[in-house]
Amino acid sequence: MKTSYTVVLLMALAPAVMPAQTALFSTSGVACAGSGASRGGASRVVGSPTVRLSSTKPILGSTYTITIHGPAGRAGQLLFSSSANFAGLDLTKNGMPGCRNYLAGSPFSVPIVLDGSGIARTTMQASATAAPGTTLYFQAQVVVPGANAAGVLTSHLGIARLGTEPDLTAAEIRSFAPVVRIHPSEAYRPMSPDEFIAKSRFRHHRGWQSDQCFHRLNQTWVTTNSHDAVYYGIPTNVLAAYTLHSGGKNRRPRDSNCGDSYNVFLQSAGRLTGPTAPNGVVPAYYHYRRFGRTHQIQFWWFNGFNDSLGTFNHQGDWEHVTVHVEREAIIGVFFAGHEDGYFASRSHLSFAGNRPVVYMAKGSHASYHKTGSWMGGIDVTSDGGPAWDTSLLLRPLATQPWRDYAGAWGEVGTISTTTGPLGPWHKRHKS
Repeated sequence: MKTSYTVVLLMALAPAVMPAQTALFSTSGVACAGSGASRGGASRVVGSPTVRLSSTKPILGSTYTITIHGPAGRAGQLLFSSSANFAGLDLTKNGMPGCRNYLAGSPFSVPIVLDGSGIARTTMQASATAAPGTTLYFQAQVVVPGANAAGVLTSHLGIARLGTEPDLTAAEIRSFAPVVRIHPSEAYRPMSPDEFIAKSRFRHHRGWQSDQCFHRLNQTWVTTNSHDAVYYGIPTNVLAAYTLHSGGKNRRPRDSNCGDSYNVFLQSAGRLTGPTAPNGVVPAYYHYRRFGRTHQIQFWWFNGFNDSLGTFNHQGDWEHVTVHVEREAIIGVFFAGHEDGYFASRSHLSFAGNRPVVYMAKGSHASYHKTGSWMGGIDVTSDGGPAWDTSLLLRPLATQPWRDYAGAWGEVGTISTTTGPLGPWHKRHKS
């Protein structure tokens, strides 16, 4: 049963004392459990049900939903007030041992009936003209015969603080992480960038036949093309020291925005690929940003080799999508590919639960919202391959030790598009 009420929160409710002005729903106190004692002294075993509250965020100018969880099929009421007694009034003398009344003042009530799953929902309106920090308190009472002498159970206290929409938490960001459908014939699957670093030489580009390698033990540059083990497994802090030039130029060879000294690159030992089953093994990375009411979450992942057209093939391949969220719901996704991309609104997306499905094109790894042939057949997406759940190993991009590395993730090609890409931290301002 879903009951909608509009509560005009103007002068009737006093602003909360808490300084934060973002919307928040929290709980306090305890929910009482059934004791099994009836009024006549006879004992009826009904288990120990409890009544609990949860809610979406009470954002000013929008609705929010109070959800009551409790014994299936039972009726009761949801009470709310502008004031509360956090210690609670003991209801033992009312035949409800362990139960407490947390509401003060003169509460309003809304009838509720819990469905077969033990759920009831009531929708409230948070007025756009209410003062940020205004607080409303909730408590549910549910009739459960035999639970105690009174046959009534009470919930804990629900606290709805009205305010602006807060930034997304790490848990909320994870809840929007995409499920990536990898083409069944993909030869170069997602892999850890840390593994790519370990299996690559760190090189200084000076021109053909004169490129240098970084010697891991001596910590020096050596003019050589040697594949000796001392040129592999370069510590990440060495890479991170080669960040942007002071003028903002990067260090990626062949790049139109590279500097004029110490342009560097990682050259892997061949064409590297990741595990057949990436779930929980291969990490994905997120970068969160916000523009007013719109939350944008970039989700990045790495492939060891891009196998597209000859003029686009290169070692190393960073790809991403940007999930757009408003009012705790996805409104669309920007799908990136080939230094470009497009935005698809929610109605055009596929979902795995509440999370968007991203189709990875064979070879190029460009992202699309559905299966098919793209760019005149250059890119092909398909079902039937691994479904990679990026939420299982999701890390913040901002804290990665290789974040500031501004060289190429892959060998130097004859042109920019055949040279390894710049890392995601330096491209995070893209869509």
